[in-house]
Amino acid sequence: MLPPAGFGIRIDESVRRVDRGRILIGGSPLRIMRLSATGADLVDSWSDGDPLGADSAHRRLARRLLDAGMAHPRPIAVRPLDVTVIVPVRDNVDGLDRCLRALGDTPVVVVDDASSDAVSHRRVARDHGAEYIRRPDNGGPGAARVTGMDSITSEFVAFVDSDLEVRSGWLSGLCGHFDDPVVVAVAPRVRSRRGSGLLAAHERFHSPLDLGEDPGNVGPGRTISYVPTAALVARTVAIEAVGGFDPDMRWGEDVDLI
Repeated sequence: MLPPAGFGIRIDESVRRVDRGRILIGGSPLRIMRLSATGADLVDSWSDGDPLGADSAHRRLARRLLDAGMAHPRPIAVRPLDVTVIVPVRDNVDGLDRCLRALGDTPVVVVDDASSDAVSHRRVARDHGAEYIRRPDNGGPGAARVTGMDSITSEFVAFVDSDLEVRSGWLSGLCGHFDDPVVVAVAPRVRSRRGSGLLAAHERFHSPLDLGEDPGNVGPGRTISYVPTAALVARTVAIEAVGGFDPDMRWGEDVDLI
């Protein structure tokens, strides 16, 4: 499937262009791509911010660049998504309150994974207008997300952990990627809060949730081999098609899903 007309792409900053721009060296995994003179002109125009035209040959070139990791989507149109956010939580009332406040008016399902204080978690969820579901037994975040998935009907699903605070407009910054029909999931960068002490410093510079500022395709053998589902937006049917999260995995269930 081809990216649509009007979609924007940009060439990865690490890609080298030689022979008057007709040879590209880069991508993930590393490769060499030779372009025609027309192709080189197209890359120039896309780098200048021009959107894709209707010509299918031009969009096929864009697909090759995107699939190779030599280019990245630059969504131009921002459209609202039919999305539900699932927030798994266990014994984190204060974090849940901050998380839901940051999510604002987005439809949210809070899945309480057998917290010791169900009353407080239910109260916070309802104070923010979120649906509240309580699991009777603690199964871990993967099992909680599965429970949440069973209750939604939206085209898209977002996962946000209760100890995260999203920035205003975070969904609008991601939703344009789904104009490309092959994109099934998009993850934002997850940064650690600033703090003092060795643990805070380690989390700031070596957190397994923070995969850096550079965008990229995700998959084995690529620069970005996984993304966490601490924050993730996906097509609901795509999550269902792979069987969702493995409820038997208490850790690493998000990497397993990706």
